[in-house]
Amino acid sequence: MGITIDKRRAWDLEKLFDSNLNGWYYLYAASDGTDEAAKYILGAIAAKLNELGKDFSYARTLVPADYLASFILYLKNNKFDRGFSKEVFAELMSQGEQFRTIELVDEMTPAEVQEWIDHPIRRLRGDEVMEQIVKMPKFKATDGDELTAIIDSVIAANQEQANKISENPKLLQWFIGQIMKAGKGKLSAPVVQEKLKQRFGVS
Repeated sequence: MGITIDKRRAWDLEKLFDSNLNGWYYLYAASDGTDEAAKYILGAIAAKLNELGKDFSYARTLVPADYLASFILYLKNNKFDRGFSKEVFAELMSQGEQFRTIELVDEMTPAEVQEWIDHPIRRLRGDEVMEQIVKMPKFKATDGDELTAIIDSVIAANQEQANKISENPKLLQWFIGQIMKAGKGKLSAPVVQEKLKQRFGVS
């Protein structure tokens, strides 16, 4: 299908799809040619399906293929902070009902078809859904003066540990954890790490 997938992941996908061609079509429709989509199919999507007690045929209802494809595109183009990738994807799944709108399908009753004719609502495209999600305030990373203030506060409260970083660089990870906690989910770990490296002069 023109998708590059790790061999081990391909075996895992085969078990998940259970020889269901719809699963492979879903992967193809959601893919950018790499196995980025496969990671989320085998991870977050499979976990959610297991939680709901649904088989893979329900995945397209949970996360339409174009939604997953748009998520991958936004992730690769840095349209949102990568530190929030898990949270953004969880939002994509949890808010699915809000973003999926009524479509005309064969199983509709005559009354439902008439309702669709009278009040047609198109399904939002994947990029439209992602655009709404990435604009949510909870996915805006704290930066600038506010971030500096948080870092200063954590270092000041743990000055003894800070003094040991030059001889024990592993303490940097501990500080990252403390600062992320102080930021209450609004900080990007890679940005915090880079700021601390600059602050303490470590690589």
